[in-house]
Amino acid sequence: MSRLAVATSAYWMAALACGFAFGAVREAALTPQVGPVWATLVELPLILAALWWACGWIIRRTGLPPGAPRAAMGVFWLTCLLAAEFALGALLRGWSAADIVAHFRTTQGAIGLAGFIAAAVFPSLIRQ
Repeated sequence: MSRLAVATSAYWMAALACGFAFGAVREAALTPQVGPVWATLVELPLILAALWWACGWIIRRTGLPPGAPRAAMGVFWLTCLLAAEFALGALLRGWSAADIVAHFRTTQGAIGLAGFIAAAVFPSLIRQ
């Protein structure tokens, strides 16, 4: 398997693990107290910090070179993450693709999508 595939897969798995862990805390502890938008705003910098660290660690471990390979990692990662978002939205929430797109148009959904895009840029920003 290529370094790009390994790095992208590992980063995707890290994002899913962080998303489930942070999302569970957000939904159980924060959302009832402050509402969904504020809970997402509190969660976002924490999950982005965890993903920044994970991305750097993965790049160091795989030796993925700077430039196009890291940009490709971010693009492939975002594609995989959005596919998982659609699949899990359908399986866990019973949402259609239109429902998921509509969610991205809400304030909470737009914040989450902005976080996805930011994390997709991380591989290109890591200087190691």
